[in-house]
Amino acid sequence: MNPAGVKRTEKTMRRISRREACVTLGAFLGALAVPLTCPGALLAQEAFELNIKGQDLLARGKIEEAVKILRKAVAEDARNERSWSLLARAYAASGDPGGALACYQRALILNPRDSLTRMMVDILSQNPQPKPRDPKLALKRREEGGRMTALEKAADEERRAVMAGKEVGGSGAPRPWRLVIDPGHGGDDFGCDANNGLYEKQIALDIGLRAARALYALCPEAEIYLTRMGDYAVPGYVRALFATLYGADLFVSIHASCSQDEKRNGMAVYSYGPKPSNEVAGETAVLENQAIARSGGAQAPGRTEDMAQSLLRRRDEKLFRDNGAKAASALAGALSARKAYSSLRLGEGPFALLAAVPAPAVLIETGMVSSVYDAGLLADVEKREALAQALAQGLRDAFGCGAGGEGGKRGQ
Repeated sequence: MNPAGVKRTEKTMRRISRREACVTLGAFLGALAVPLTCPGALLAQEAFELNIKGQDLLARGKIEEAVKILRKAVAEDARNERSWSLLARAYAASGDPGGALACYQRALILNPRDSLTRMMVDILSQNPQPKPRDPKLALKRREEGGRMTALEKAADEERRAVMAGKEVGGSGAPRPWRLVIDPGHGGDDFGCDANNGLYEKQIALDIGLRAARALYALCPEAEIYLTRMGDYAVPGYVRALFATLYGADLFVSIHASCSQDEKRNGMAVYSYGPKPSNEVAGETAVLENQAIARSGGAQAPGRTEDMAQSLLRRRDEKLFRDNGAKAASALAGALSARKAYSSLRLGEGPFALLAAVPAPAVLIETGMVSSVYDAGLLADVEKREALAQALAQGLRDAFGCGAGGEGGKRGQ
């Protein structure tokens, strides 16, 4: 026998963990009808099944039930990092950022190489109150703690303007509809140039903030979050994380694209599709994907998953993408009914950001800044306000502020 071969075999055996050996041996003896009791394997199997059930409840917006199931999962197997990560998501969606942070920290201890979990810990540590009940009190606490930067102060001022008059319902009320508005580009990423002093990043932020204010007035019971509230860069994978962090029922990314054909103009509403529905959708997807790639990509770097996690992710992706297509159709219909724009297209394309968002997601092009007509329209403050109002009314008309069901249309 080759000694080298023996050494390789011994080295391979040493890498097998006790749990893996127990599961493998149990499966082998089970096939021979030999009874075997392996507590570690049984606990792992129970936690796995509870994780599947908990993730399904999260996808369907049943947050309180998910918290109960996932708390049981971590009690069954406290070394299962997946259970802790899912419980963190459930706590975040239930409005308990402190609980979410503690669970993400436990998951990070179990797997320090998981960059996605580390990023969630960083986000929650820097801003542990996703939507403060009293923004002024939260601002005061952060200033007293010495952790307030000039950029954070500016963002909080804008946030207070957006949230003026907004109140949060009592704990006994049904979970409100949650929307994430994503103003595209920002910082060094200018987006398309309108050739009139405006860039896509400015148009997207202005319309996003105006739409949030308008929707708050129409749907005071809804919860609305923005991925950015100032002129700074946000990586694509961080934008996608907002949907996870806040348990979004819908993710709306706002843009103002451009085309080599200056005659193309009008608004477009897109959902994810593996192939573009038309030439314009394909051209737009290429532009937006290039920007996302420059920002660091839509997928968090260093993320690893086992086969079970991969299967669960693929199942949820299909659910979210199907509901994203339905959301795009409903929103386009509502905007058309209100005659928000002279030209409105509905389509789909391989948008990397929409594919990465763990929620129903749509991308809205508010116009083509390469068109003289659209560039002039988007340069007009009153026209942008009217467009933002129409977008807020379209969202209200299409989704009814999420009324009548827990979690809006996230998992329906």
